[in-house]
Amino acid sequence: MKMGMRASGAAELEFTDVFVPDSHVIGGLRKGWVLNRASLNTSRIPVASMAAGFARAATEQAVTFACRYQLGGKPLIHYQDVQQHIATMVAETRAIRSIVWQEAQNAWKPRQLNASVCKFHATDRAQVVVEMALDLLADQGGLHEQNVEKIFRDVRLTRIFEGTNQINQLSVIEDWQDQLLPLCSKSSANIGV
Repeated sequence: MKMGMRASGAAELEFTDVFVPDSHVIGGLRKGWVLNRASLNTSRIPVASMAAGFARAATEQAVTFACRYQLGGKPLIHYQDVQQHIATMVAETRAIRSIVWQEAQNAWKPRQLNASVCKFHATDRAQVVVEMALDLLADQGGLHEQNVEKIFRDVRLTRIFEGTNQINQLSVIEDWQDQLLPLCSKSSANIGV
């Protein structure tokens, strides 16, 4: 059973004793990784945009809850600590959207470093936002009708597919290696971030 993305169909294919002639191999023999990497560089930014959507949905659910739920005779939204919690969620969500928009401008010329940074950072931060929503909703957060538990399951998967976030971090260094190696020999590093 799937943890998240339950609305997305998944099936297993098994091939036994299948022969594929060289002329039918897509991209040519021993060229699979190059084709796979190019596909991942293109598909990582849409995964990051999914994470931005999950962060936004969780923030909207948290705000709705804070406006409806009362503590001490007044809605939670009137308490400063709740306001600060929501403000952080809004800021994180806006930052995620910004990196997605920034990298989407170059989506037709994908580069591993850009796509990987966007994917791992957006999905990591989106999970933090969703966890903040769960914290705010407390014991209500796990209830199906609040929808935040579904958002959590879905955002968690964005950190896994299109390469785990740890693989994406290594992809950043792999793509940046030519720039990093000369810095290792210098005493003061200016990595141009």
